Amino acid sequence: MDAVARWVSGLGVFAVIAVVFGVVSIVDDHQRRAVGRDLLASGTRTVATDVVVHVTTGRSGDYLNTVDVVFDGRRLSLSDNVGDAEGNDVGEHAPNAGTRYAAPLPVVYKRDDPGRLLAVADAEEFAAYPNVSGFAAGAIALGGTVMIGLGVAWLVAGRRSARARHLAGS
Repeated sequence: MDAVARWVSGLGVFAVIAVVFGVVSIVDDHQRRAVGRDLLASGTRTVATDVVVHVTTGRSGDYLNTVDVVFDGRRLSLSDNVGDAEGNDVGEHAPNAGTRYAAPLPVVYKRDDPGRLLAVADAEEFAAYPNVSGFAAGAIALGGTVMIGLGVAWLVAGRRSARARHLAGS
């Protein structure tokens, strides 16, 4: 395979990956928005008096893996969080004072499904997500444009090749 063909193939793979990431982002944002709106509209609000964060180290630094809360005598994990360690140390411990998940922490949950539990701040943030984020729209637009450009180039090259074969055969 010559260098141009490898370059074009790589560009095509990039385009497909960009579109897939954009679509996955839209689906994830839509799901988070729906859960946030549902909990805010019909969930039960309470305050968690005890909070434990689990901070883990990853490739891009420390991140918040899970957040456990205690309310009404139960210890449950938030079903989602924003992931920012907010200066908390790696390990399992109470969050630093003044951070997003510091106690007392307002939470919202479904009485019939306490596993669907969010911090009120997260539910409000998720509910405010736009229908299509700028990242998703940009990834889909960029990937789609590259795919269309490659498709047009492939068609033009195919027609030129066919014309050259036709003229050579004449």
